[in-house]
Amino acid sequence: MCGLFGWFTSLLQKLFKMAMSMGSFATRVVATIVVALDGSGDTTDIQTGIDLLPATGGSVYIREGTYTITARINLNKPNVSIIGAGRSTIIQTIDDITLIRIAAADLADGCIVDKIYLKGSDLINQVGIFIETDDCFVTDCWIDDMNIGIQIENGDDCIILNNRVSSCEDAGIGALGAVGQTRLIINTNAVDNCESGIRLNNVTDSIVVGNISRNNDYYGIEIGDDCSEIVINGNTCIDNDDNGIALFDDVNNCTFTGNISANNGSYGVRVWDATCNKNIISSNVLTGNTSGGLRNNGTNTQIGHNVT
Repeated sequence: MCGLFGWFTSLLQKLFKMAMSMGSFATRVVATIVVALDGSGDTTDIQTGIDLLPATGGSVYIREGTYTITARINLNKPNVSIIGAGRSTIIQTIDDITLIRIAAADLADGCIVDKIYLKGSDLINQVGIFIETDDCFVTDCWIDDMNIGIQIENGDDCIILNNRVSSCEDAGIGALGAVGQTRLIINTNAVDNCESGIRLNNVTDSIVVGNISRNNDYYGIEIGDDCSEIVINGNTCIDNDDNGIALFDDVNNCTFTGNISANNGSYGVRVWDATCNKNIISSNVLTGNTSGGLRNNGTNTQIGHNVT
């Protein structure tokens, strides 16, 4: 436990420094472009606004309005911040595309997407925000009717904070890369009516904290496929059709504490098989689940002080 506590403290310190650095990004941008449908800005087109920025990046402010797109928006240079006016800045599509892509091939580290409403049409390739690079920040966005709301694939040091994701055919928020993702913060998001609310594969040294995941077709939080050293704390997983929290293949050295996983269609927490090793499940509220509070098929699982 001492070693785990030391690791957790060190991780919190690293992630706090990262969050503070990214949070001050808006004060360091080198240029500002305004996108406005009424012609009062620099351009009426979001991609054109991004392309007008210098190679070192900058800030694009997107004024109120409904922006209907037929091709994805590419954040194609580092340190680009696109900021909307809140839910009144709507980017929508009826095409089977990713709406916003932050791509590693374009060296687009350090990008921010903030205060934008993204709306799809339930098509199989629609992703609200697709992140393939490092040091990115998605905050205060609304995302509806996608296949995946926010997808991180092989990106490190990313923060997904205070977003509302609903009605996705696959995951609401997913870190799904085959190579791996590390040092992620997924914090205070609300996810509902997706296949699974939050799904992590190949993730290490990360925090999932304070999220609400409810009314999903399968799981509130799904952890699997070579995940390790993740802290899952203070989340609320309720009224999901299957397990509230599910651990699948090779989930190791993770801690699940202080969560409420209640009134789900199967278990509050389910550890699927013996490949899950040395996880801690403690001090969770696991009441009102159809099959029971906790089912543990893992190896060396430490269990204690759960309310069932």
